Amino acid sequence: MKQCFVLLLALAAIRTALGATDVLAQLRARADAGDADAQCALGVIYATGESVPKDSARAVIWFDRAAGQGDLLAQIGLGFMYENGEGVPRDSAKALQWQARVAIALANTSAAPKNHAEAVKWISQAAEKGFANAEATLGIAYEHGYGVPEDAAQAAKWFRQAAGQGDKLAQNNLGIAYASGDGVAKDYSEALKWFRSAIGHGSLSAEQNLGVMYQHGYGVGKDNSEALKWFRQAADKGDAIARQNLGIMYQQGYGVPENNAKAANWFRQAAEQGLASAQYNLGVMYQHGTGVAKDEIEGLAWFILAAASGDRISIEYRDQTESALGRDATLAAVQRSNKILEEIEAETRR
Repeated sequence: MKQCFVLLLALAAIRTALGATDVLAQLRARADAGDADAQCALGVIYATGESVPKDSARAVIWFDRAAGQGDLLAQIGLGFMYENGEGVPRDSAKALQWQARVAIALANTSAAPKNHAEAVKWISQAAEKGFANAEATLGIAYEHGYGVPEDAAQAAKWFRQAAGQGDKLAQNNLGIAYASGDGVAKDYSEALKWFRSAIGHGSLSAEQNLGVMYQHGYGVGKDNSEALKWFRQAADKGDAIARQNLGIMYQQGYGVPENNAKAANWFRQAAEQGLASAQYNLGVMYQHGTGVAKDEIEGLAWFILAAASGDRISIEYRDQTESALGRDATLAAVQRSNKILEEIEAETRR
């Protein structure tokens, strides 16, 4: 942790040119205006006594303001202050909470594996203290092998710990574990219990997963109408997988009259959220003119986007379609795929 704090000092020093009176005044003005970088830098200045008399209490104030805006360096600094009792009464629990928030943020990025391992160290300490979000995140680390050996049983253990505290992500993931028998004995009744509990806490993924249980009759009577209800609820709230599954229901006529136009609409919504399987399905619909006007270049554009995620079938269809359509059509499809991404990004910024 102290090494992280040294890093904080170094980065802040580079950012702010410590020691210059006019720069210090500018920092204060920016910090008062809500600039998190400036707030964090002032925290460092007061914590170390660089250019001003050391004032740990004031350092805590500035770290706290920046940390509240999500500044990871300030969160590291605030954890250090609580850990060492500088400017605040020593409080190991609060220090651990801030350390865990930093670790969780690191674990949820595409950080290098060594950073995952460092993050997991702090997450583990917070999880052992009973912090639900740390328990859930530690479960994910074991599920995927982030910073620890992949271990489905350990993942289920930590999901169960967090689920018992009402963490909706953990409840949903525990439901998945019971539905698949991954790390626990397969038990559809337990899966249903945890999906319903997660739904009660607002999980869209659990709504979609409950729909799957009804669609296939896992632990309940097979009921396409009930599946459709749960898919629609989650889809209307923005869940990409639910939108994909709703598209399949309309495409196949499960619980609703077959309607390829509606299927294409739901596939498109999920595809625009970046779901590779939906991008592939939409590409197929354009390729064959099912539910949409036939457009092989548009179809190839969606195959290109789906293949970018590494989806094997999409890669095969992209390569086959490129060979069949030729160089000029492929270039047009590449341009169209780039345009689609630009349109999605523009819509996201609105």
